[in-house]
Amino acid sequence: MLKTRAITGVIFVIAVFGLIMYSAITASVLLFIITLFCTFEYTNISRKKIKDPTFNLSFICGLGPFLLTLIKPELTEDYEMILLILSFAVMIIISFSSILFRIRTNHHMFGPLICLFYIGLPMAMIHRILVAGEYYYQTILLGIMISLWVTDSFAYIVGRQFGKTPLHKRISPKKTIEGSIGAGVFGIIAAYILSLIYPEYTLMIWIIVVIATWIFGTLGDLFESSIKRQFEIKDSSNLLPGHGGFLDRFDSFIFAAPAVVIILFNFFDL
Repeated sequence: MLKTRAITGVIFVIAVFGLIMYSAITASVLLFIITLFCTFEYTNISRKKIKDPTFNLSFICGLGPFLLTLIKPELTEDYEMILLILSFAVMIIISFSSILFRIRTNHHMFGPLICLFYIGLPMAMIHRILVAGEYYYQTILLGIMISLWVTDSFAYIVGRQFGKTPLHKRISPKKTIEGSIGAGVFGIIAAYILSLIYPEYTLMIWIIVVIATWIFGTLGDLFESSIKRQFEIKDSSNLLPGHGGFLDRFDSFIFAAPAVVIILFNFFDL
């Protein structure tokens, strides 16, 4: 399993980096693939053990905004940030309700709406703002991915070596507070390295990117874990051998990318 996980991980990282770095078109392909498979996996999870007539509607809500902005980009012109903030705010409320207050989300009934605000709108607006707008923010997109991989990797490494206190015992007992702190520390180091490699953005910008991905990436991971706990499954799918599914791998990105974009584009001169 370790060998399979390592091989899949290497191929996965090369593919993601390659698609982002090659061009805006290939980055669009990457974001579309993420949206497609995350939508498919969520809709499959949310209708587990039942015949759900809302499956097609959920799929449309997840993938529809992305396709619509590809075909008719003028529909969301000048409203991308508003829609991103709206969807982000809704998911913060839903995730906090589930994680902190143990409010059981009815994914059967509200699957289409959750799919819209969880995957559909955020991914479509991230694509419009970072990739398909007047300028391709390649470095920011790449930085978000790097920050997530660094913080996720060191949360695991530090957690295994020194972790004793569960971050959230009910939802994700293997994740620890010590591991999360380690992720933040090594994330700051990564921010400094990113500022040397990509000096077009200041160290402060990179620190903001890392801190936002660290905090909201963790929240995204916990929210997806809460969904899996509710439906008593280990992985969102088996599409990525040794790693689970696309939602397992991009649950942090779905929360972190909107947070980074909202902060940078509203409080910094980007």
